[in-house]
Parts: sequence; structure tokens; C-alpha cells
Amino acid sequence: MSDTLSGSMLAWAIVGSINSAMGNWSTFIANMPDFARYATDPVATMWTHIVFVPFPAAIGGMIGILGTSCLQKAWGVTLWNQWDVYDAILDHSWTGPARLGVFLLAFSSALFNFGVILGANLLPFASDATTLFPAYFNLTRGMWFCCIISLALMPWKILASASGFLAFLEGYGIFMGPTAAIMITDYWIVHKGNIYIDDAYTSEPGSRYMYFHGINLNAAFAYISGMMIPFVGFLGTFGLPVPLAASRCDEIGWYVSAMVAGVVYVVLCRLHPLENVDRSISWEALASGTLAGRVQRGDGSVMRAVPDDDKETMIEEVVLEVTG
Repeated sequence: MSDTLSGSMLAWAIVGSINSAMGNWSTFIANMPDFARYATDPVATMWTHIVFVPFPAAIGGMIGILGTSCLQKAWGVTLWNQWDVYDAILDHSWTGPARLGVFLLAFSSALFNFGVILGANLLPFASDATTLFPAYFNLTRGMWFCCIISLALMPWKILASASGFLAFLEGYGIFMGPTAAIMITDYWIVHKGNIYIDDAYTSEPGSRYMYFHGINLNAAFAYISGMMIPFVGFLGTFGLPVPLAASRCDEIGWYVSAMVAGVVYVVLCRLHPLENVDRSISWEALASGTLAGRVQRGDGSVMRAVPDDDKETMIEEVVLEVTG
């Protein structure tokens, strides 16, 4: 059998690899607000992503591919996992310099993974757990709970082979893609960048973000719609017989699930508008009027926030109305 690919097989291999990469980065896309909220400038996160995300990731992946190819050529073994490479180095050369080099490499790998686990896994999980169950979790408890359930899920089985790991990333993307798509379309299209800060931090029945018993039904239906289309192909990665079309759909699962969920969510919000959406307000009008206490509506009228005598809240009062 030839070791090279061509034609449609090469094209699908490239598309599948990109989809796996998106599955790997999908958790960062969905959890980015946990970190971006500390930014003092709207563009503060842009340059860090442009400079420090694509180039190091591409260089690291290229070094891994070249290293595996060199080992296969020199020793006749194909090793993708770093710890397997370290064992192979010591098996071939049990010398002082080799042991020192393996120690430094292993230490740097451990330090790198510690940073990734802390920033990309523990902190987002703890933030979500604290938000959902504030009576039981804080950031510290959430992180420890994440560590416990991570061991119970036996992640080493996922890393048993390169193909299994890639299958996991492809499948992981179909669950995270709809989440990111709904978040993006909700902010940029549905709400036009407007957030009611006071309502975002209360679970009272009158809050604009309580929806139906705390569940945004439009978002829930859009998520299920986006996830279900490539889900059949995802089952094929576990050995179940599925049509070729379903397998192809799974190979681009992140894109399919994200696009379907985003489109369905926007359409549902048009057909069944959310209670916290005011289409007359212009783009990020609530944010632009926060400091001045005034909000510009899309129709030209201006609202001013004034204290309510009965509550420790602010009510909206129209102080200027533009008529035709």
C-alpha cells in the first residue's frame, strides 16, 4: 500500500486534520470570556491571539511531525507520545548527557502541561461550577472537583493511540462547536453587543436572563440541532456501522455543528424573540452609555438611568425623543 495520499483522500485528510485542530481549540474559544473579562482594552486580547496562538502551535506541531519521522527513519519505530520518545532515547543511550536531556525535556513538558491544565481546564470548569452551584462551589472547590472527576474518566485510555486521540478531538468538537456558535451569534447578532449588567448577576424571576426556569430554550434547541447532525458519524469512530456520508460529516463535525447551531439560533430568535432583546437599541448602546448614564436608542431617543425610589436599582427614563 502506498504511504502517500492524493485526490479526494488527501483533501479529506487535510480537512479532517483542520477539524481536529478546531476540536482542540474549541474549549479555548468557548471559555475565552473567563480570561478576556480582565482585559482593560477591547483590543487587548487581539494581538496576543494573533502572535502567540497560530505560530507557536504550528511550530510545535511541525517539530513533532519531523521528530517522529526522524525516529522512524533512524530506529524504525513510529512514536508520537513524548514519554515513549523519552523511553526510546534512554533505551538506545543510557548515558549521563542523555539522562540529563530527557530530564530537562520531561520537566519542561510537565511545566507546560501544568499551565495548560490550570488555565484551560481547571479554571473554566471552576468558574462554571461556581456560577451554577454557588452554594456548594467556589473556585478552589471547583478545581479540586474537576481533578477528581478527571481521574474517574480515565483519560489515559484516550491517549492510548494517536488515532484514538484524533477521534476524541473530532468528536469533542461537535459538542463545543455549537456552544461557541451560539455565544457568538447571541452577542453579535441577536443582542447586538448589549448586556444588562444588573440582570446578569441575579437569579430572581424578573431577571431578563432567567428565560424559562433559567434555560434559554432557543439556545438549547439550536445546540441539539447542531450537535445531532454529525453525531451519527461520531458513533462510527467507536466501530459502529455508519454510512460514508455520516463519516464525512463527522470529519468536518466542528464546522457543521457550529454553522447549523448558529443559523438555527438566529432564526429561532427572529421567530420567537427573547424577552431581553430590544431591537431598537443600537450596537453596544448600553455599554457606550454606561459612564454617562445615558443610552442611545436606534430610533434616536435617549434613555437616562435614574434611581428608583422603591428599589436599589436603576430605571430607564426617556429624556429625549426624536419624532419624525
